[in-house]
Amino acid sequence: AFGTSVLSPREGDVLRMILQGHSSKSIAAHFNNSPETIKVHRKRIYTKLSVTSQGELLSLFLAALAKLPPNAEGDPLQFLDAG
Repeated sequence: AFGTSVLSPREGDVLRMILQGHSSKSIAAHFNNSPETIKVHRKRIYTKLSVTSQGELLSLFLAALAKLPPNAEGDPLQFLDAG
């Protein structure tokens, strides 16, 4: 899954919800956390993936998917770095 090579399992869960368009408040409700906790996760995700916005995150995701070979397994980021 996208980001699993660099993110914690919880950060990966939050990342998937971000990419699905959920707000920090919505993600917090889903995980029974405070929105502030989710904002911390979001900041760590952005730092680890070297992005500064949700738009950059989506662009990184799409770029990684574009480099993903057919039938590939693992984190698409690994193929982006290799390409």
